[in-house]
Amino acid sequence: SNELNKIKNLDTDVLAVKSKFWGETITVAGLITGEDIVENLKGNNSDYVVISSVMLKPFTDLFLDGISTKDVEKKTGKKLIVIKDRYSFSELIEIIKK
Repeated sequence: SNELNKIKNLDTDVLAVKSKFWGETITVAGLITGEDIVENLKGNNSDYVVISSVMLKPFTDLFLDGISTKDVEKKTGKKLIVIKDRYSFSELIEIIKK
């Protein structure tokens, strides 16, 4: 996040998502639900949200609670960017830097 904030006109932040669905002690990204993300983004002023593909059911755009990435975008007004893994995040950083 600190490296990204050195890019002109880009502000980033890491948001720890608390799970209402499973309980706030859950620390596994693969157990985060769409509603958890919606709830945690309330009051957040970001335009884009980057999430890991492990948060979605394999080969779908659905979270464990059946909510789609499009549903989350509609409810939050934010664009979701799904990345495959940390290497994909590195690629995303390179795209942003250009």
